[in-house]
Amino acid sequence: MASFDYAKSAATAKRLLTKFGQPLTFILPARVEDGPPGVPGTTTPGRSITGAGVKLDYRNNEIDGELIQAGDVRVLLEATAEPPEIGMLSALGSYGWRVMDWSPLEPAATTVMYTLQLRRTNEAIPLGATVLTDSNGVVMTDLSGNVLTEA
Repeated sequence: MASFDYAKSAATAKRLLTKFGQPLTFILPARVEDGPPGVPGTTTPGRSITGAGVKLDYRNNEIDGELIQAGDVRVLLEATAEPPEIGMLSALGSYGWRVMDWSPLEPAATTVMYTLQLRRTNEAIPLGATVLTDSNGVVMTDLSGNVLTEA
């Protein structure tokens, strides 16, 4: 029995997402984690991924108010060299968006594309920014949900 060539499916997904989507960059800013008193914290370097993607709205019956909230969007993103990560940020339209969840479409160990769940954030974070975290590694936000950063 002949096996299916999923690499061709990945190439087709990339071609269609490039044709009908837009280039998207997702960044994970560098993070500074506090150390114990008197001990310097550690810095985790940031990273970014870029690929073609298309933004889609969730259907009303998919919005449960907890995992998927009103206003969340789904992005289909071409397979990139490195996978996305929860907490990555992107600018789509005039808003900043945070990756809340993601999953690969990955039959037979070949990544065809990624599906990302994004939630709007009030603050677009520049590539060089450092996201502040507490001693447990939890990203710090203000009361409006904006991620706290330092230049």
